[in-house]
Amino acid sequence: MMKPLLRQAADMTWEQAIAMEEFVEPQCFTTAAHQQAVATLLAREAKPS
Repeated sequence: MMKPLLRQAADMTWEQAIAMEEFVEPQCFTTAAHQQAVATLLAREAKPS
């Protein structure tokens, strides 16, 4: 999925490139530890006080 997106990035406007970066960044740079930390925080928020 990433290679076609990267190939198309050369033809994007600045605004399109920024929007795509915001969409793709979590898929490329989020580690398992970060995902676990986010899941833990969301679980805490879901519990009633």
